[in-house]
Amino acid sequence: MTTTGDDAVILETEWQSIIATEWVLALGPHLEFLLRPAGPWAPIDGPKGGWENAHSMAVIAMGTFAIESFVGRVAEPNEDALRALIRIATSAGRPPPDHIREVFVLRDVLVHGHVWQISDEVTLTDDSHAIRTISRELSRGRKDKKYLETVDPDLGLTKPRGLHVIPSYIGRREAAAVLNTNLRLADMLANMRSIGDTWLRVGDSIAILRSLSENLDSAAQT
Repeated sequence: MTTTGDDAVILETEWQSIIATEWVLALGPHLEFLLRPAGPWAPIDGPKGGWENAHSMAVIAMGTFAIESFVGRVAEPNEDALRALIRIATSAGRPPPDHIREVFVLRDVLVHGHVWQISDEVTLTDDSHAIRTISRELSRGRKDKKYLETVDPDLGLTKPRGLHVIPSYIGRREAAAVLNTNLRLADMLANMRSIGDTWLRVGDSIAILRSLSENLDSAAQT
């Protein structure tokens, strides 16, 4: 905007400060690590190796932070990111609300530092059979409404897609599922006019992430 004063010309520029672009750019190296053919990877039902766990958590957190930042441009006053995304997704017909809640539950698990108490007990019977009993209990962490609706507390898994919510168990499978949902949300938001200018700066990076995501999804199934 340009305004003219009595003796000067004043140039005014207005913008919204969001960091979605930076979060998207930061995702690439973590995805590339998860696609390396290094291994062996930890079993799907147990704790993951340190590097797989670390990079998977980064993909989940950063991708969700980016979506939160994008939707802040179009959310109603006093409307949180999750509620805005579900409202917009319901109108657009994608992705399912339970998948969006699942993404935000995993985000909260990481951000709020959930601590689980896990007991793994093996009993040998008289006839030489082994009976394994595993108990899992969340000993520290916030359990809000979406968490209670989404998580099976006995299994430590989400109900929609069976994703681990025990932080040390999070790996490539969880990263692939969350990234897939976040990319679908990104496509949905890209069609909204008020986000268009930001999308021009991040569109190429999203395309690269989508290609990496497809490869990660395939790798996570093996």
